[in-house]
Amino acid sequence: MPKPHIRRTPSENTERVYRSQWATFTNWCTDHDRTSLPTTATTLADYVAHLRDQGRAPATIQQAVAAIRAQHRGAGFTGAPDTEAALLVLRDYNLATSTHRPQMEAPPITVDVLHRMTAACDKTALAGKRDRLLLTLGLALAGRRRELADLTFSDVRRDPDGGLTVLIRLPKYRFAASELVRVPRSEDADTSPVDLLNDWLTALAERDVDTAGEGPLLRSVTQHDRLYSHDNISTTAINAIVRRCAKAAALPDWHLYSTRSMHAGF
Repeated sequence: MPKPHIRRTPSENTERVYRSQWATFTNWCTDHDRTSLPTTATTLADYVAHLRDQGRAPATIQQAVAAIRAQHRGAGFTGAPDTEAALLVLRDYNLATSTHRPQMEAPPITVDVLHRMTAACDKTALAGKRDRLLLTLGLALAGRRRELADLTFSDVRRDPDGGLTVLIRLPKYRFAASELVRVPRSEDADTSPVDLLNDWLTALAERDVDTAGEGPLLRSVTQHDRLYSHDNISTTAINAIVRRCAKAAALPDWHLYSTRSMHAGF
């Protein structure tokens, strides 16, 4: 006699899917030397980018984010991890894969826009110091996010005239492996890469970071404004920072801003 079909309730199905999603996430964290519980907004955004690159459906990725949040909530980490950066990655993915919506161009970051974005950053916070440097240096270099993420302390050299010379590592498809870019000093301290670099390096030195070595220039910062244990900032996080600063500055179409905005006018 065949067994009767027992229909699972939605909650049972959800719990089963969440367990599977959580197991997949924890395995990814182990493979990439990340902490799964509690995890950070940066790790979540990187995981979403990984799922995107794997070709997972947007609905499946949204489900994974919900599963990770549910696991944190059950463990007492209510409201963690912050999902803003992860959902921005997902939103971009939705836009790129949609057949009904045209791809929108990133608005350029002009000098006036840069002023508004840096003014919206918290100058006293570690994340704010990093974000101000990222914005100004990125615009001065017309930098792409991979180039910015790969910068090390030794790539940035102070010049006698007060400016900077920055070594940029180019993508493999370019003829040269790297190039040197001169960055002049600005009279405006709020948009001067030189002054904001000094501010950022001072903050790192106060936290016992060796800024004279080969370590990454732009570091990940936790939601509690502490340096993240994993040094290098991800390309996903860089895009999220640009967009978050655009939102904080109340720019029109802030959700369209990205590192593309830094070289949109070049």
